[in-house]
Amino acid sequence: MAKTLKKRRVTKSIRSELKAKFSGPEPTLTENSTRIEIMHAYNYYNSIYNDDDAKQFVITYFKSQQKSNKGLIKKLNQIPAWELHNVGWNCRLLSNGSKLPLEIKQSVVNKINKLVQAVSEPEPQEVEESPKVVISIQERIQNKASELIGELEAELDKFYLDHKYEFDASSWFRTYAIKPQIAKIISEYYAPLYAEAHEILNKKDADLAGAYKSWKKPDLKKYVEFIKSIISAAETATVVAKVSRKPRKKKEKPLTVIVQKLRFKEKNDDLNLVSVNPTEIIGCNQLWVYNTKTRVLVVYNALGPVGLGVKGSTLIGFDPQTSTAKMLRKPHETLTKLKEGGKIVLKRLMDELSTKEKSVNGRINKDVILVKVIK
Repeated sequence: MAKTLKKRRVTKSIRSELKAKFSGPEPTLTENSTRIEIMHAYNYYNSIYNDDDAKQFVITYFKSQQKSNKGLIKKLNQIPAWELHNVGWNCRLLSNGSKLPLEIKQSVVNKINKLVQAVSEPEPQEVEESPKVVISIQERIQNKASELIGELEAELDKFYLDHKYEFDASSWFRTYAIKPQIAKIISEYYAPLYAEAHEILNKKDADLAGAYKSWKKPDLKKYVEFIKSIISAAETATVVAKVSRKPRKKKEKPLTVIVQKLRFKEKNDDLNLVSVNPTEIIGCNQLWVYNTKTRVLVVYNALGPVGLGVKGSTLIGFDPQTSTAKMLRKPHETLTKLKEGGKIVLKRLMDELSTKEKSVNGRINKDVILVKVIK
């Protein structure tokens, strides 16, 4: 059964009872506090305070740190309270004189900067009496997605602490019985973070790499895997929901119809290449293609378990971060290895090429051979 999330309302009397239950003063942390001590502090605030309290803690802390920056405080006031849930507890600890581990303190600054940059300056409008606000279905969906993203952000905060996670995204999506519309919002929310994480791992952005210089490469890989697991689980939730629906009377399109507009080169005698049947692309995990005109080899990796798809003359469902392209200096030698090699050979093939890596766009044209499909 799905969990129902309701906004917690904590009255003064209830708060007094909770404080009595969590006897003693508020938690105090140091730069060397353990994960258990930090989690205990978060649990203390989660049990007594709500999102609105967390937002006030953030505003109070930054008022004390940047009194003259009135623009910052104004923008903080415009940020939804749920966005500041976990940041609020950290700001409360800092306001009370605690010292946080460097990575957590940096995550607070990064989060605030990201949220503040997203706040747009409102245009001045004449004050009018507004009619009674009616929440639309779209707003309800967005609000629900925001609540769930808040929980996922809490799991990421735990990872920032000790670079470990036991969180199972697929199980979490099933527990909440997340609907396709909400799953799509969650996937789109984490897509930019996934791209950023890849840039950090591959050191493509000097500023980002500098911010994570204390992280070891295995930890960065786990970070990328963590975010990808959320996106993949969201995509799976969408597909499962569609399959579970009552089948529509409309007949599904045959694979031949789906790929009928895909333009590709059937064969190349010089390289002894023959394209695979394009219907094999639908649902596959990996596709290798070669452009005979530009001598560029491309590998497309599926983003999730749904696999690759085709829309018109373009591939869809591929991971833009792990899919890549390189020019071949010795096409015959490399393509022979590609056709005859197994999964281990294919895994190393692109890394063995010394030419410059290029991004991919999914376009297939009349010069492209569909070399190999991996299911």
